[in-house]
Amino acid sequence: MRPSIRLGRVFGIEIGLHYSWFVIALLIVLSLSAHFHIVNPQWSLGLTWSLAAITGLLFFASIVAHELSHAAVANARGMPVRSITLFALGGVANIGLRPTVGGLVPRLEAHLFDIDIDLYGRHLRVALVDFIRPEQKFDGLDALKAQIAADAIQARAILAATPSCP
Repeated sequence: MRPSIRLGRVFGIEIGLHYSWFVIALLIVLSLSAHFHIVNPQWSLGLTWSLAAITGLLFFASIVAHELSHAAVANARGMPVRSITLFALGGVANIGLRPTVGGLVPRLEAHLFDIDIDLYGRHLRVALVDFIRPEQKFDGLDALKAQIAADAIQARAILAATPSCP
């Protein structure tokens, strides 16, 4: 995925911003402004919106710092990072029969990081970046969930170290 907007370079790493972040930024500012208005009704509308926008920018800056820390770790471990594209979502996926739950029909199941939304039945666009492991049958759902958690840790590291990935 190519960055939609090039923000510049930090420590020699190109930082890009995908257009999906504008949707996230809008939702954050709207949510914060509504919250600030409820909690502090004495604040003017201008102050409420200004503080919501500033808080949103600080949130964005913290994400950039977070992603740069991933890049620093990857660089220290010999995996050079040339660029980072900030995209709204990342995750892990399984393509297969789902043998632990007795699946009979091949499926693509995606687990998105840092989001708690029911997306079953929705159409998503998925970009496969790397292969972590083959499909396997687990002794139960607890073992499957533990492996998905381990896969997610590995996938976050891969995505952070892969140029132009979230």
